[in-house]
Amino acid sequence: MRLIDHFPHYLHKSLGRPLGALYIFVALQEFALAMMILFEPVFLYRQGYSVSRIAFFYVTVYLLYIVLIPFGGKFVGRFGPPRAIALSTLFLVGYYVTLMLTPNLPFMMWVAPIFFALQKTFYWPGFHTDFIRASKSGERGREFSGLYALSSIMYIIGPVIGGLVITSFGYTTLFTIGAVVIFIASLPLLFTPVPPIRETQSYRELFKLPWSHWHRRTTLSYFGFGESLLHVYIWPIYLSISFVTIERLGGLMTLATLFTAFVTLIIGKYFDRGKWRFTLRAGAGLALLTWLTRPWIHTVPAVFSSAVAGQLSQNISWVTSSDVAYERALQEKNDIGRSILLEQGLSFGKVLAGLLLAGLALVYPPFTVAFILGAGFTLFYFLFR
Repeated sequence: MRLIDHFPHYLHKSLGRPLGALYIFVALQEFALAMMILFEPVFLYRQGYSVSRIAFFYVTVYLLYIVLIPFGGKFVGRFGPPRAIALSTLFLVGYYVTLMLTPNLPFMMWVAPIFFALQKTFYWPGFHTDFIRASKSGERGREFSGLYALSSIMYIIGPVIGGLVITSFGYTTLFTIGAVVIFIASLPLLFTPVPPIRETQSYRELFKLPWSHWHRRTTLSYFGFGESLLHVYIWPIYLSISFVTIERLGGLMTLATLFTAFVTLIIGKYFDRGKWRFTLRAGAGLALLTWLTRPWIHTVPAVFSSAVAGQLSQNISWVTSSDVAYERALQEKNDIGRSILLEQGLSFGKVLAGLLLAGLALVYPPFTVAFILGAGFTLFYFLFR
């Protein structure tokens, strides 16, 4: 039997119109991001910014995001998820425009985080709420892992194209192409008829939610995503200066993504069978082992193996944590509140990881610090219950 014949077991066969529209948007946006995000920290590093400065750049993003995200939740409640997602793309385009301007206008390094934080503020509450309401009970794990696998497919294609564009035309062309694709992807969302949700929680209630007695441990478990900041923004810099050219970096990450895309579909099936605790802990253990072994990586095959393991553990942690958040949101009838809880919790973890890296990297070798911190932050995942 061919591999493709197994796919119906992992993907729901008939997606509804709202969920299908979300799949299409995610595919287009993730393709654009896949071309750029791997090379984004490398771009900053090659502009002369240190690892500490780059870490603080992303700390600024997530600090702003923590403060702003309740406003995003209230916007979703008033105007609906599709409008929020569409609005987020305008800020994402603005982010990449300001990033392009940093070589000639260095003060844009302080403007770019504002755009990036605003993009997250409107995108993630809209995305989570839209998916919760459009997905089907009993199939939610497979539908989300299918959506994430679709995203992974875009990350199979995107890094190779991004590397080729940078090599042939430069970073400015790459960011321009990506911005145009993202803007086009948002247009259908402006005409999607979705009734507003009109949830009535105040800014203060939403901001305090992650630290309430009922959610404190869950919030602390989301601190584990601090290792995600190191994986997404610091690990590519290490690869680009230690092992591979830009073209080979794109190819390497493409192969790593190809190996992990199918496994992501299996994760969703295990979730729907109620085995999420085992899945999440397995992913946390794999992440811990991956970070602990990275200081001893000295060959390209070892880098590839580490990239596969790191990406797989990221997929497991994100898909499983999100699926649990969605199920609990439905049980509590609190779609937006649970979305805020998830996003603020992981943002606190990323801020803490970035601050520790920014400070310690001034004294110690930055990548050694990043690997140790990555291993340490994975321990937070084990608090999840």
